Amino acid sequence: MKTKEVLEALNIARSCLAQHPMIPILSHFCFTGKEIVTFNGTQGLSINFASDLNCAIPGDIFYRLLSSFQTETIQIEQKEKTIEVKSGEHVSKIAILAPTEFLFKMPSLEDARFFPINEEFIQGVDKCLMSVNDNPVIKNQYGITLDNKPGNTALYSTDTIRISKYSLQTPIAKGSFKVLLPKLFSALLAVLGKAYKTGDFFIGSDFVCARFPSMMLYSKVVQDIKFLPFEENIKMYYNEKTELQPIPPELYDTLNRALIFLSNELDQFVTVKVQGKEVSIHTRCTLGVMDETVTLSKPIPGKPFIFQMDAKYMEAGALVTTEMSFVYVNDTAAFVAKEGNFCYLLNSPNI
Repeated sequence: MKTKEVLEALNIARSCLAQHPMIPILSHFCFTGKEIVTFNGTQGLSINFASDLNCAIPGDIFYRLLSSFQTETIQIEQKEKTIEVKSGEHVSKIAILAPTEFLFKMPSLEDARFFPINEEFIQGVDKCLMSVNDNPVIKNQYGITLDNKPGNTALYSTDTIRISKYSLQTPIAKGSFKVLLPKLFSALLAVLGKAYKTGDFFIGSDFVCARFPSMMLYSKVVQDIKFLPFEENIKMYYNEKTELQPIPPELYDTLNRALIFLSNELDQFVTVKVQGKEVSIHTRCTLGVMDETVTLSKPIPGKPFIFQMDAKYMEAGALVTTEMSFVYVNDTAAFVAKEGNFCYLLNSPNI
């Protein structure tokens, strides 16, 4: 085998290896002779890869061992209960499991809902990843919601503090439906989609699957999920009355300096005062205080208001958008930002 080729395949496949699994096979690469397959109990990957192997190999040690070689080729020979790896003067034996012990098989796609993957869809998934909740216990936030309906097809994500929305130009499939794309699946979908540019997407009764020219990405989906009222929450702060304006370059610099000041703090909140064209940002940390004022091109309507906001999330939103506003509704404030089909809403204190 060519070292570079097998490492490239394993590097992608290991994304779906289980870490410290109760079932050992879930931490293995399964070689079938035609593919390399991994499955962590929820997500799975199948990569086209021809070999003489028909076994399951411990993932972490195998990948790290092969990564240590500098030779262009390696020899891997399957024995009864082990594989023998040779590279130059190196010889090692690794215990293997039978492929029959592998728990995963890609489902039939015959009855699944289908639509082609395009660049717009992948861009939307990639942008919405920034607001996905990191806590898997909160099931309806641990991923990206795809809401397909005539006239308003969109991708949404939230972590209770932020909401991201990416509006798709046309319905991607017939009929109305919602599905939550799990976080890891969404992250891998964005990476593979940007690499391959095109593919096919399938939605089954209990799974989602993305098929690319040389690999297949799979994930179970949460059943009977309570989807969040994203549009209702967004329209509280961003609607036809909201007037956006270009993000002033000074805002990026101000937030960057605030985060430098807060770099050793657990919480990275700043106090923001909005009054007409002036946005005053006060930063306090254990080492001191900092005050800076940014001037907008147009005044923010209404009376002055003061609120606290997470500086790192405000900076993150500003870096991927071009227009913004601050909005004050029902005693809560929000930073609303937009670029093209993407909308970002950061709330203080909670959405």
